[in-house]
Amino acid sequence: METCGRPAKSGHRCKQRLQMGMRACKTHETPEDAAYREGFQDGERNSREFWFKHSEGMRETWIAEGKRQAHLELERAQKDANLRLTDNGRQVVEVDGYAYTWSGAEPLEVGDRVLLPGNWLSSLKSGPGPFSGTVSQIGTSYTGTLSQIIRREALTN
Repeated sequence: METCGRPAKSGHRCKQRLQMGMRACKTHETPEDAAYREGFQDGERNSREFWFKHSEGMRETWIAEGKRQAHLELERAQKDANLRLTDNGRQVVEVDGYAYTWSGAEPLEVGDRVLLPGNWLSSLKSGPGPFSGTVSQIGTSYTGTLSQIIRREALTN
C-alpha cells in the first residue's frame, strides 16, 4: 500500500498508509486533495448504484449474448461439416472467394499463392490468360462444377 510521503514536522516523510483514492493522509491533506478524494468516493458510489440498478438487466444481456455466440458456433460447425473437401480425389479449396480443385502432390494450405485459369471475368479484371490468387479456405460449400488450379506459385522473398 502507498504511504503519504509528505514532509512531517520531524523532517521525515509521513508514513501514514493511504486508502484508494487518497493523495495524502488527513493530516497533510490540502483542499485540492480533499476534493480529489471526495470526487473519487462519489465516483465509486455512483458506480455501485449503477451496477445495483442495472445488474439484472445486464445479466439478461450476458445470457442473450452467450446464446447468440453458441448459435454462431453451431452454425459454423454445421457449415464446416457440410464443406466439400474433395472432388474426384482432388483437393477443393477457395481462392479469393471462388472454388477450385487441386491435384498436386502436396496439398495446398491457406495463404498459398496459385495460378488460376483465365475466364471471362478475370479477363475483364486483369487481362487475358491465367491470373494469380491466394488460397483463402480449405473446402467449400459451393456444389457446382469446379475449375482446376494450374500450379502453385513459388514463394518470393
